Amino acid sequence: MEDGALALIFALAVLSFHDARPRGSSEIDYIERDEWTLDDLCQHVRFWKGALVLDADYVRGRMMKTRVMVWPNGVVEIQTRNRHQMAARWVETLKGKKHLRLVPGDTQSPQ
Repeated sequence: MEDGALALIFALAVLSFHDARPRGSSEIDYIERDEWTLDDLCQHVRFWKGALVLDADYVRGRMMKTRVMVWPNGVVEIQTRNRHQMAARWVETLKGKKHLRLVPGDTQSPQ
Protein backbone atom coordinates (compact mmCIF):
# COMPACT_ATOMS: atom_id res chain seq x y z
CA MET A 1 0.00 0.00 0.00
CA GLU A 2 1.29 3.44 -0.91
CA ASP A 3 2.47 5.68 1.90
CA GLY A 4 -0.04 8.47 2.27
CA ALA A 5 -3.02 6.42 1.07
CA LEU A 6 -4.89 6.92 4.33
CA ALA A 7 -4.13 10.66 4.32
CA LEU A 8 -5.41 10.97 0.75
CA ILE A 9 -8.59 9.09 1.64
CA PHE A 10 -9.08 11.32 4.68
CA ALA A 11 -8.61 14.49 2.59
CA LEU A 12 -11.13 13.33 -0.04
CA ALA A 13 -13.59 12.37 2.70
CA VAL A 14 -13.26 15.83 4.27
CA LEU A 15 -14.10 17.45 0.92
CA SER A 16 -17.00 15.06 0.29
CA PHE A 17 -18.43 15.63 3.78
CA HIS A 18 -18.07 19.40 3.46
CA ASP A 19 -19.96 19.48 0.15
CA ALA A 20 -22.63 16.96 1.19
CA ARG A 21 -26.12 18.13 2.09
CA PRO A 22 -29.15 16.36 3.56
CA ARG A 23 -31.65 14.54 1.38
CA GLY A 24 -35.15 13.69 2.48
CA SER A 25 -35.51 12.68 6.11
CA SER A 26 -31.73 12.81 6.70
CA GLU A 27 -32.20 16.51 7.47
CA ILE A 28 -33.16 15.46 11.01
CA ASP A 29 -29.52 14.55 11.75
CA TYR A 30 -27.93 17.39 9.76
CA ILE A 31 -25.79 19.98 11.55
CA GLU A 32 -24.58 22.88 9.39
CA ARG A 33 -21.23 23.41 11.13
CA ASP A 34 -20.11 19.80 11.42
CA GLU A 35 -16.75 18.32 10.48
CA TRP A 36 -15.42 14.96 9.26
CA THR A 37 -13.43 13.34 12.07
CA LEU A 38 -10.86 10.63 12.54
CA ASP A 39 -13.61 8.59 14.21
CA ASP A 40 -15.70 8.92 11.02
CA LEU A 41 -12.75 7.67 8.99
CA CYS A 42 -12.29 4.65 11.25
CA GLN A 43 -15.98 3.77 10.91
CA HIS A 44 -15.97 3.91 7.11
CA VAL A 45 -12.56 2.60 6.00
CA ARG A 46 -11.68 -1.06 5.36
CA PHE A 47 -9.53 -3.33 3.25
CA TRP A 48 -11.21 -5.01 0.27
CA LYS A 49 -9.45 -7.25 -2.26
CA GLY A 50 -6.13 -5.61 -1.43
CA ALA A 51 -7.39 -2.02 -1.67
CA LEU A 52 -7.85 0.46 1.13
CA VAL A 53 -11.46 1.61 0.75
CA LEU A 54 -13.57 4.40 2.19
CA ASP A 55 -17.28 3.80 1.72
CA ALA A 56 -19.59 6.52 3.06
CA ASP A 57 -23.30 6.73 2.35
CA TYR A 58 -25.11 8.98 4.85
CA VAL A 59 -23.04 10.42 7.68
CA ARG A 60 -24.77 12.52 10.33
CA GLY A 61 -27.47 13.64 7.94
CA ARG A 62 -25.17 14.34 4.99
CA MET A 63 -25.61 12.40 1.77
CA MET A 64 -21.97 11.62 0.96
CA LYS A 65 -22.50 8.64 -1.38
CA THR A 66 -18.73 8.44 -1.88
CA ARG A 67 -16.35 5.52 -2.32
CA VAL A 68 -12.57 6.00 -2.54
CA MET A 69 -10.33 3.01 -3.31
CA VAL A 70 -6.54 3.09 -3.19
CA TRP A 71 -4.97 0.01 -4.76
CA PRO A 72 -1.52 -1.40 -3.89
CA ASN A 73 -0.18 -0.25 -7.29
CA GLY A 74 -1.05 3.38 -6.42
CA VAL A 75 -4.21 3.65 -8.52
CA VAL A 76 -6.91 5.75 -6.85
CA GLU A 77 -10.57 5.34 -7.81
CA ILE A 78 -13.25 7.78 -6.70
CA GLN A 79 -16.88 6.82 -7.15
CA THR A 80 -19.81 9.04 -6.27
CA ARG A 81 -23.54 8.60 -6.60
CA ASN A 82 -25.87 11.57 -7.17
CA ARG A 83 -22.97 14.01 -6.67
CA HIS A 84 -22.56 15.15 -10.30
CA GLN A 85 -18.95 16.21 -11.01
CA MET A 86 -17.93 16.86 -7.40
CA ALA A 87 -15.16 14.24 -7.41
CA ALA A 88 -13.36 16.09 -10.22
CA ARG A 89 -13.63 19.30 -8.20
CA TRP A 90 -12.11 17.60 -5.12
CA VAL A 91 -9.16 16.40 -7.17
CA GLU A 92 -8.64 19.92 -8.54
CA THR A 93 -8.82 21.29 -5.00
CA LEU A 94 -6.16 18.82 -3.84
CA LYS A 95 -4.01 19.96 -6.76
CA GLY A 96 -4.25 23.51 -5.42
CA LYS A 97 -6.89 25.02 -7.71
CA LYS A 98 -8.95 27.78 -6.13
CA HIS A 99 -12.69 27.76 -6.75
CA LEU A 100 -14.58 31.03 -6.82
CA ARG A 101 -17.89 31.22 -5.03
CA LEU A 102 -20.54 33.91 -5.07
CA VAL A 103 -20.84 35.47 -1.63
CA PRO A 104 -24.44 36.32 -0.82
CA GLY A 105 -25.05 39.81 0.46
CA ASP A 106 -26.04 43.31 -0.46
CA THR A 107 -25.61 43.87 -4.19
CA GLN A 108 -25.55 47.66 -3.87
CA SER A 109 -22.19 49.39 -3.76
CA PRO A 110 -21.35 51.33 -0.60
CA GLN A 111 -22.21 55.05 -0.74
